Amino acid sequence: MANVYSPPASLCRWWRLYAAGLIATLPLLGVFILQQHMPGFLLGPGDFTAFYTGALLVRQAPTELYDMARQTDLQRTILAPFGWTYADGVLLYNYPPFLAIITQWLAFFPLAKAYWLWLFTNIGCVLLIARFSEIEAKGMFVWFLFMWPITWMVLLQGQPVALSACLLVAGWWSWRHGSRTVAGFLWAWLLIKPQLGTFVWLWILWRRDRAAIRGLFLGGGTLLLLTSLITGWRSLLGWWDMLRFTAEATGSYGIPPTRMPNFFGVFSALGIPEHWAWPAWGIGAFIILMLLVRLWLHTSSDTLAFAAAIVATLLFTPHSFLHDLFLLVVIAPLIWRMVETTPHARTAMLILLGTHAAAFVNIFSLAPLLVAGLWVGILLVWWWLLTTLAHRPAPIQE
Repeated sequence: MANVYSPPASLCRWWRLYAAGLIATLPLLGVFILQQHMPGFLLGPGDFTAFYTGALLVRQAPTELYDMARQTDLQRTILAPFGWTYADGVLLYNYPPFLAIITQWLAFFPLAKAYWLWLFTNIGCVLLIARFSEIEAKGMFVWFLFMWPITWMVLLQGQPVALSACLLVAGWWSWRHGSRTVAGFLWAWLLIKPQLGTFVWLWILWRRDRAAIRGLFLGGGTLLLLTSLITGWRSLLGWWDMLRFTAEATGSYGIPPTRMPNFFGVFSALGIPEHWAWPAWGIGAFIILMLLVRLWLHTSSDTLAFAAAIVATLLFTPHSFLHDLFLLVVIAPLIWRMVETTPHARTAMLILLGTHAAAFVNIFSLAPLLVAGLWVGILLVWWWLLTTLAHRPAPIQE
């Protein structure tokens, strides 16, 4: 009779240490949450003002969504009662038109109230992520999620990353349950923040799953139709012009490249000139794509293939910030299920511990090399674990 590996008893001690560490950092988490406020607000609204500006324009003047003068005047008007504005004068809405379209319901409420509605909507997305995650201890997962400072960074800034993560998890749940068309449709809606969906879309195309590809085009077509009907197809050109302007004016869409937790952030933090950093990033992205395809070829596990696409996305997206690392909550339960009965269980636990620890370090320090170096290192360890699992002789049980 073959020996069946069971996790070492020491893992229980790791879990207890993990939980104790999270409890011990609660005061730090509380301090971080209390810091996230602006004059006139109990919390936020952080980045949410830009999304609210876009939602208002879709209601008031949809064809002028990317008119910078119109955005500036409107945002200053809604912030005037609070007596403040952003340091650069305006936080421009530079996301795709369809995100403003699907969030325009927020414009029916004043800014402060809309912020709270969006906050609770995002909390709902976090709970749905736990609901669709195929793990037994969903309550424990929810608890861990709300102990992670990156979760609160997403929630308090009003970022749509929770929605992106929810689409990824719901799409994966649909994929696992045979609804490939639904999975493709949901993943097409990652276009609301397209840099987070690129490698997942490539995986669907590489996989040649006709149902998923059909869903992908159906979902993308739906978003394009909504755009054409509400803001006009020219708004897509306006979006591109806005991206180019903000990248040139403030450095990569408003976030300094040196503070990006990816390879482009490392190149920038090391002082590599931008005209060299971009080619280096392009070569690196091509290499990671080739390694990703090689991993896909060496594994029959869709779980591994999907998880690797997410890690590759975070490593080589051309634009990201700490809140985008929230995507790790999509694959953390998948990886734990894959390794919980293998000799890699302790390694996975250490990776999870390191991921949480780095988040607490970075929310209180945005030193360039600290942000980029820490996360690229952690993501490379995630990548190493996935590669190791992909080359195991025994196939992973789906």
